[in-house]
Amino acid sequence: MRKSISLNYVHIIFATKYRQPVLESSWRGELFEMIGRVSRSYECEPLAVGGYDDHIHILANLSRTLAAAMYIGQVKAASSQWITSHKTKPNVFSLAEGVCFVFGESFDSAQCGSLHSESGSSSRGTHIHRRTR
Repeated sequence: MRKSISLNYVHIIFATKYRQPVLESSWRGELFEMIGRVSRSYECEPLAVGGYDDHIHILANLSRTLAAAMYIGQVKAASSQWITSHKTKPNVFSLAEGVCFVFGESFDSAQCGSLHSESGSSSRGTHIHRRTR
């Protein structure tokens, strides 16, 4: 019996509506861990999850049985719901439209490191939740 194998990496970027700095550093780590759990529940292995006060990056291996649009929608819905119910006042938080890049098998792991370098000397800081194998 043949078995299909796929290796598709997705890099998703969600920004807060109007780029408002509402993702507080005191709880961003919890948010990134929750996004990792949601990703794994859809069999999309998160390689890195991180961000700043106004956007979120997700780098994951997309499941071969799930469309990218479905995965993005589910992660966006879960993260928005978590933030709204746990961390902000109602009607204060909203994610803008997401951006997604899909990389095939030739994805370079150095691209994952670029999530780290984005912070530069910014005082806003970052937190990357990496899953190690």
